[in-house]
Amino acid sequence: MKRFCAAFLCASLIVLSPAAVSANSGPTHWETSPSFSVTPLSDCPITVDREDLSFDFPAEAGGEYNSEFNPTSLVTANYQMKNPSSEKTDVQMAFPLIASLSDLPRLGKIQIQADGKDLPFRISVGGEKPRGGVSDNYFTEEGELQKTNLPSFQEILRSVSAPPAAPKALSGQGTLYRFRCAGNFHLKADLQALGENAALLTTGVSGFSQTGSGIHLTGWSDAKNGEMSVLVFGDASKPEVAAYQDGECRQKADADVNVTEEKQDAGSFLREKLKRTEVYQAYPTEDFLSALTSAALRAAGSSLVAFGDGELYGFLDQQRILVLTYEVPFPANGARRVSVRYPMSGAMNSEKTASPVYSYGYLLSPAKSWAGFQNLSIRVIPPQKAPYLVKSSIPMTRSQDGSYSAKLGSLPDGDLTFSLYPSEKLTPKPAFSHVDCGLLLTLVLVGILLLLFLLFLHLFSFRRADS
Repeated sequence: MKRFCAAFLCASLIVLSPAAVSANSGPTHWETSPSFSVTPLSDCPITVDREDLSFDFPAEAGGEYNSEFNPTSLVTANYQMKNPSSEKTDVQMAFPLIASLSDLPRLGKIQIQADGKDLPFRISVGGEKPRGGVSDNYFTEEGELQKTNLPSFQEILRSVSAPPAAPKALSGQGTLYRFRCAGNFHLKADLQALGENAALLTTGVSGFSQTGSGIHLTGWSDAKNGEMSVLVFGDASKPEVAAYQDGECRQKADADVNVTEEKQDAGSFLREKLKRTEVYQAYPTEDFLSALTSAALRAAGSSLVAFGDGELYGFLDQQRILVLTYEVPFPANGARRVSVRYPMSGAMNSEKTASPVYSYGYLLSPAKSWAGFQNLSIRVIPPQKAPYLVKSSIPMTRSQDGSYSAKLGSLPDGDLTFSLYPSEKLTPKPAFSHVDCGLLLTLVLVGILLLLFLLFLHLFSFRRADS
């Protein structure tokens, strides 16, 4: 009996031990897109005499942006450019990104300069990130780029230069209904009949469900500044609204709901919603607001029936093509120093290694669009948590200060990828780490249940013997 109890105690300690759940306590894979080099938007005579490209990993560069899973690099690309022609030339340049709009506030300040002075830039909102094949990962397990999951530069330009027109369902003027109470109440609004051409934009609606040919909306109104509003397009009945005391809308409140009605277009409605987002507040320009509104209109037109706060969040959080464009004037036979500085996150993979491998990519191929390119200098200053460069598509030399560098006379045939690791060589993950933690816990629990069953049989037989 003592041996049995000891075995039971050991099994209990195993299932309660934190070591049993630490094998897979965080994500083993984290994906972010590589960066693109700066390129001209059209043919021009400008040549690049030198590019100094650096990847620095100061602790403050990443802030809270994925810093737990992959160190953020502060990328600086300095270009020495020359206009060899005898005429003044204004060059439109583009810096593409694959990121969500929600990433923009977390990316920090993107800085674009010419001869040390900040340049204004325009953010164009393109389509959603193209889907790859079997995997949407940008990096392989070996840290190499999967180019099939990246759009070509021609696709990027098409996405932002000729976006689809606004949907017909949201054209013209809709009817805007605003619902407000004198206190804090849950609201329920029912549109009993919706035509096939009906479309709704909403604010303050927490949920909706279709009921036959109509729709049921629930939301909230508070005494200070909260309200529920619905902008209706197409054939639809006037909403019937009531206030309730509880969120389940079971106990009807003895309160009047103030309903106002006016005409408004979809663009104006979405503009007001977008003005309150962190995305717009990170870059509060009229040009960016117009680009956001146009993209949100297209997203709203593709929604099933209602496009509200949750759908807007999904639109902002979707990975898509973004392009920053700016103009640099070049005097005849003149030179300019153009620089782009921004934070860049990398991919993390710890599926087969004892520690995470951090991989970063920088697409050099767009730079081939310049009339000429020579003298590429690359420098990587690794983070403390992963100070060793274990893989690189371009051979680099380690300096005494721990940084890595390379110098090339021209652009290489491929793009730049490199991987960082805590030690000089990759170390395989221990065999135990490959065991699925959930499966391990299940097996332990089954073992404990079996022990309990055996204990029950033992006690039962013991009592029968006493009797």
